[in-house]
Amino acid sequence: MKTRRQIIGSGISALGAGSLPAISEAKAEKQCTLGFSTYGMRRLKTEQAIQILSTIGFNAIEIAVRSGWDADSAKLPKVRRNEIRNRLANSPLKLTAFMEHLAPTDDKKQAYAMELPQTWLMTLAQVPFP
Repeated sequence: MKTRRQIIGSGISALGAGSLPAISEAKAEKQCTLGFSTYGMRRLKTEQAIQILSTIGFNAIEIAVRSGWDADSAKLPKVRRNEIRNRLANSPLKLTAFMEHLAPTDDKKQAYAMELPQTWLMTLAQVPFP
C-alpha cells in the first residue's frame, strides 16, 4: 500500500513538475513534512492518534493542547505526557507544533496562559524536532 507521500509525489510527477525535485530525491533533513493535527481527532486519546497517523502514512503531527482536547496542557498528568513523548520518539512522526488557544485578556490570565505550553516543552524536550 502506498503512503500519502508516495501518492502525492506520483501526482506531482504526473503533472509534469520537472523543475521541482522529486520527493524521493530530496534529502531527509530538507523534506517538507506531511502532517495532521489532533485538533481533528478530538474524540481520540493522543496515543491512539499517534498510532493512526503513523499507520496512515503521515510523518508529522501537531498536538492540540487546548482546553477540551485529550492533551489539554492544563490537565494532562506528567505520566501521560511522558507516555506521549515515548510514543512519539518510537514512531516515524515528527512533532512540528502544539495548538493552543490564547485569547487576549488581562495580564494575570495572559501570564498563566503563556506558561501552559512550557509544561509540554519541558516534558517533550527529548523528542527530535525537524
